[in-house]
Amino acid sequence: MNEYSAIYPAELCIHEQIAQGGSASLWRVSHPAIDDEFVLKYARYNRDVNNYIDAQFEREWEVSRLLCGTSALQIHHYSHDVRRHAYLYMPLLKAKSLRVLRAEWQHWPQVQSVFTKLALALMQIHERGVVHRDLKPSNVMLQECGDLSIIDFGLALIKERAARGENTKHAIGTPLFISPEQAFGEENMQGPASDAYAFGVMLFECLYDILPFRGSCPEQSMHMHCYEEPPHHLELCVSGVPQSAIAALFRLLEKDPQRRLTLSQWLDCSAISCE
Repeated sequence: MNEYSAIYPAELCIHEQIAQGGSASLWRVSHPAIDDEFVLKYARYNRDVNNYIDAQFEREWEVSRLLCGTSALQIHHYSHDVRRHAYLYMPLLKAKSLRVLRAEWQHWPQVQSVFTKLALALMQIHERGVVHRDLKPSNVMLQECGDLSIIDFGLALIKERAARGENTKHAIGTPLFISPEQAFGEENMQGPASDAYAFGVMLFECLYDILPFRGSCPEQSMHMHCYEEPPHHLELCVSGVPQSAIAALFRLLEKDPQRRLTLSQWLDCSAISCE
């Protein structure tokens, strides 16, 4: 219990909508009992997926408690309103997403610095038994103070749950960034390597200003992740990228998670590339 647990959404002062997705909308809000503004994440229901959306909110709350003290965005409170709509209260970050930041980067050290922070943050999360499974530029935030935050753990894999047999058999993730094992729905093959793959897709986009796989529909994009090789010999949009860093990037995009470069190995390659 904390100060947020006694506050109901109907009591909030709504300032603006921050974002809207298929399952939730985000609002910048305030309340007289709280000194700082914060974020209300409110479920947007579709009668066909109500239980699925509730499960996402519950998982995000559970992961927040598991990842206390890491770079994962902490959730202040989770509950349901009088209409049984799920909601979360979260901190309001003074930050830019990776999607915004990558347009500002022109040199390899800028990219390397942020992706090093991201790799270290993910490794710490993986050590707690959590795999994000929905890494994409909009879910990686760099705060004004320089700290990195990872948000939106609604699709996260919690190893403890998986060990109890709470598995899914369908594709999980965002088609443009999904790993092959996620696209196949092979939850027993999903793990830290799945996040390493999405890490590689984001890094590829930062270096080449294009995604390695983009189909005409979500299904085609997932098919490309599973069966096609990423394009080589593209023109870099960032200067000073060493050949060793490019070689490491393509090893992150290996189809087989057991052969894929780990984040720890990428950090080693990245450190060598700047010597």
